[in-house]
Amino acid sequence: LALILIMYSCNEFTFRTYRQNVIDGLSHADLVLSKSWIIVFLSCPFLFIVGAIKGYYREGLEGMTFFAKKLYFLGYHFVITITYLSIAYLFSVIFQRTTLSIILFIAFWMLERIIVSYTDIGVLQFLPFSAMGQIIKQPFLPEFIQGGEAPVEVSKAILLRLTMAYGILAQLGAWAVLKRKNL
Repeated sequence: LALILIMYSCNEFTFRTYRQNVIDGLSHADLVLSKSWIIVFLSCPFLFIVGAIKGYYREGLEGMTFFAKKLYFLGYHFVITITYLSIAYLFSVIFQRTTLSIILFIAFWMLERIIVSYTDIGVLQFLPFSAMGQIIKQPFLPEFIQGGEAPVEVSKAILLRLTMAYGILAQLGAWAVLKRKNL
């Protein structure tokens, strides 16, 4: 989803539709708000798919009743997906080139995973992708992709608030970058 959002956003800069929207009278805030709604609407089908897979993963109907008891996980996934896509949107706004944005987004994710995995500094577990990975542990992903074990146990409420703050900061950062650039 992040790659689709990056391509979509960068194409607006490439084909100058962003500039045309500003000329037509939309403000920078309106354009960032419209992208925020696109992020929310991209997250909803993904959330449904994740919910169905995780519910069925626990062996059919028995897993679906177990998943109904743990419905709050869907909210966790929703916040994580929105934050992930907001960071991807920030990369696309900063760099405005599709290939460069995708490469740097993936490199940032991998670099953060490498740094967090091979150091024992407790503060690094609060970096964006590491914090998102600690909220919900994925049973079928390798430990490197999940980010490994946290050096200090932190409550999910703190991690969830931190993840929401990263999403809000990414959206505000995108708005600030777009407002500063004269497109």
